[in-house]
Amino acid sequence: MNEGFARLGWDAVAERMAELDRQIQYQHDANMALEHANRKLHEGYLELKAEIRELKSENRSLVQRYVRATGAVPL
Repeated sequence: MNEGFARLGWDAVAERMAELDRQIQYQHDANMALEHANRKLHEGYLELKAEIRELKSENRSLVQRYVRATGAVPL
């Protein structure tokens, strides 16, 4: 009779360990997905930063051309 109870105890332990393993795998998968999304966001940020830099340069060039063409002083 004690063997039956002991066996039930080990089955419960094994079941709990399997559940914890599933939770760990789920968390790992979620973390990997978040890391991937973070990398994609960072890549997008760097692209936008480069585009802003290009637009600022283009704007400076246009202002310089305007000043040369009109003699106006930009504010």
